[in-house]
Amino acid sequence: MPNDDKKSRKELIRELQTLRSRVAELEAASSKEPVPAESPWSLPAMDLARALDALPALVCLQDKDYTIRFANRVCWEVFGDPANRKCYEMLRGRSTRCDDCPIGNPSAPLQHEHREWTDPSTGQTFRIHEAILSDLDGGPFVLKLGIDITELKRTEAELRASELFFNDAQRLAHVGSWDWDIPTGNVVWSDELYRMFGLDPESFTPHIDAIMARTHPEDQGRAQELIARAIESHEPGEYEMRIFRSDGSLRTLRSTFESSYDDQGNLLRIMGTGHDVTESKQVESELRASRALLANAQRLAHVGSWEWDVRTGEGTWSDEMYRIHGRDPATFKPTTEVIIDFVHPEDQEFAKQLFSTVHESFEPFKHEARIFRPDGSVRTLEVLCEGQHDEKGNLVRIVGSTHDITERKEAERQREEMIAELEMKNAELERFTYTVSHDLKSPLITLMGFVSLLRQDLDAGNREGVDDALDRIENAGRRMDQLLGELLHLSRVGRRAEPPEPVPLDELARQAVGLLAGRVEESQAQVEIAPKLPSVLVARSRLLEVFQNLIENALKYAADGQRPRVQIDARRDGTHVVCSVRDNGQGIDPRYREKIFGLFEKLDPKTPGTGIGLAIVHRIVELHGGHIWVESNAPEPGSTFHFTLPSAG
Repeated sequence: MPNDDKKSRKELIRELQTLRSRVAELEAASSKEPVPAESPWSLPAMDLARALDALPALVCLQDKDYTIRFANRVCWEVFGDPANRKCYEMLRGRSTRCDDCPIGNPSAPLQHEHREWTDPSTGQTFRIHEAILSDLDGGPFVLKLGIDITELKRTEAELRASELFFNDAQRLAHVGSWDWDIPTGNVVWSDELYRMFGLDPESFTPHIDAIMARTHPEDQGRAQELIARAIESHEPGEYEMRIFRSDGSLRTLRSTFESSYDDQGNLLRIMGTGHDVTESKQVESELRASRALLANAQRLAHVGSWEWDVRTGEGTWSDEMYRIHGRDPATFKPTTEVIIDFVHPEDQEFAKQLFSTVHESFEPFKHEARIFRPDGSVRTLEVLCEGQHDEKGNLVRIVGSTHDITERKEAERQREEMIAELEMKNAELERFTYTVSHDLKSPLITLMGFVSLLRQDLDAGNREGVDDALDRIENAGRRMDQLLGELLHLSRVGRRAEPPEPVPLDELARQAVGLLAGRVEESQAQVEIAPKLPSVLVARSRLLEVFQNLIENALKYAADGQRPRVQIDARRDGTHVVCSVRDNGQGIDPRYREKIFGLFEKLDPKTPGTGIGLAIVHRIVELHGGHIWVESNAPEPGSTFHFTLPSAG
């Protein structure tokens, strides 16, 4: 049947009820006893014929020879002219009489109802009723009454199809329906509802008490409360409840219902549906558990997942993505433009190129980028992503993961620094070993040589030679003691135990000059300290030693005939401070700019000292994360020592 001819289930039921009432009236009329001839209600033959023609049913008379003697209008319309036609020919399309014909059958009842019959040519279906009568001569004849039940049969077929479709749809969707008649208390269930409860419709009669007995105790009160509230508000309601099936298993039903009332507002019935959502609830539970597991895994690994809709530019982030970026999911909406603004300026161009690369490539892509958090901190992220394309190859979505590798990058940086420091210390240790063995060997050779001379002078009684040898042995011992003391001091510098603190450079420089006041006054030196120097974060006593060494060297290596002049200055450079100590002394040949920071390196052997002072300065600066270098071009006078230190802010 075309879709526009389909009728609702309620319409089919109403139509079926109307047709059944009509058929029942006709059948009741045909079952009445014949009116006696002497009845005052007897009619002339012509009037009876008109009355039979007016009936909306098929009426005909058949004699004992099976010949049709009378046919009303409906019979003519359906079967045509009945003149001299046999009933079995006209009504059933047979060439021989019917076996169940009551004519000549003494045991046949006065009234006989045949099975339904469908005319093959028209498709019309009739329910045939027959009654055996007698004519004036006592011969039998049969009155046939045929009620057209074609529409009734069609409606019943449509209703059965509708019910079958309805039941199949409920079965497939696991949705049952119910109808609760409030005045009578009767509850009607659909087949699927019985299946949900695992009950047999033949042995179980649904009513409220029986249904509540099969409801989980924790859900009984809540379900009744929701129903009462919905009834009071005259609004549809919905609730979930767990029920026990006949086999003891537990199922979860989601019910929706609505109520109907009479004109006075009295509740007449509650109708609703029950949907078995057990599997979907289980899937939801497993999905929640899976999401929680994924979220915990992402949180522990600092890995977030995301996707971008290329058409809208909007993104979807996992919880860990918000934590990585330090953003609130309730107030922050990720978009391409906003995220680019978070990227470190040095990485922004690369991040923009990423999207172009993903557009052109069908392969996964990995990159690193730094981002700023709202608190100003910088995080380093490793991003792995790939594009998803439609059937035409157009990019529609980018999916990926983001790993916060800030701690890993910091550990790698520290590792590289440690490796570099170890390599430097190994090289320094090699130089140190060589230098120490060389410089300590010289006093020992001196000692051994003069001990031999001393023996000779003693044997010869040369007092003057003995005294000279003893003086030289004593000087060599003092030299060795001084070298060992300086080396011990250098080793202690490498084990900095004093914590760093903010130290104003101008204050520390003045303190160093004060400790060297005697030397400054003796050399008539001019020491200038720039005003308002920045503060540095250092170990105070160690930095004081740096200034002392550099100022003392400036006085020691003053140019001939020149009054020593020392200038101390400093400037900020990002997170560091660059300090400068400038003099007008002898100057340093460019070939020795690096060598002077080594152990026991002295450009002028005649000057006092061991040549370890600048090595100590170099070590102290390095321990503070800085570096030192010198600018000088001997034979031009003057040298400037620059060194960096961490700023105190």
